[in-house]
Amino acid sequence: MKKMLLSLFLFAALFVFPFTFAHGDEVSIQEKAIQFLPMIIAILVGAFIVYKVVKKLLFVTFAALFIIIGILIAGYYYSGSGNVVNDQNALDSILELQKISSEKNITLEDITQLKELIKNDEIAHSYYDEMEWLIENGEPEHSLHSLAFLKTYIKTGDSTFCIPHELEHVEIYLKHNQTERAMNTISEIKENLKPWIEKSENARKQFPQYYKNFDTLKNETISVVELLSAKNFTPELFERVKIVEENGIC
Repeated sequence: MKKMLLSLFLFAALFVFPFTFAHGDEVSIQEKAIQFLPMIIAILVGAFIVYKVVKKLLFVTFAALFIIIGILIAGYYYSGSGNVVNDQNALDSILELQKISSEKNITLEDITQLKELIKNDEIAHSYYDEMEWLIENGEPEHSLHSLAFLKTYIKTGDSTFCIPHELEHVEIYLKHNQTERAMNTISEIKENLKPWIEKSENARKQFPQYYKNFDTLKNETISVVELLSAKNFTPELFERVKIVEENGIC
């Protein structure tokens, strides 16, 4: 009897908790609160069973163990609740926007539906924010780059920080007197420069034909980033940025 009760408790911990935190694309706060009830009931019932069939010391140990399991599983399911990787609706929306962009400049109205589809994914929304800002500030052609990176992220889960792409955006932000936004982007570029170089060097080993001049490009990129960090915003520097952007591979 005792073994059966303990087995039921284990079943509740390992199988009821995951179903408790199963989620859809849109879940209200009230629905999430209701989803917690099975887990709470499972913990209370299990704790009572353990208390009845084993010593109190083991009761405390078991109760703590299963509460921790519940919290970990809850965190896992909640953290993934907004993920849009492989979301076909989001991909369809992007394909439609790319089709529209071949006929005219996309507008804020055009991207409204996409915003709803990706709003709960922090990475996807960062691409969207960049795209939105570029459209608002009369740079719709550059917003297509952000749209392309968003598409790659949704299709593959790859959220690569493209250094040449972001370098170009520094100049755009400065052109619109967005110095703070430009400096924040430069800081992000510095943080991601080493990973970008490492990834590019690994790609060169597989596809050397596409990376014949990478050493020159790498050294030029490092130099440009250093000068931008020093706020050396000259026309000559941005001519060099343009060359990096045109020849860079992400």
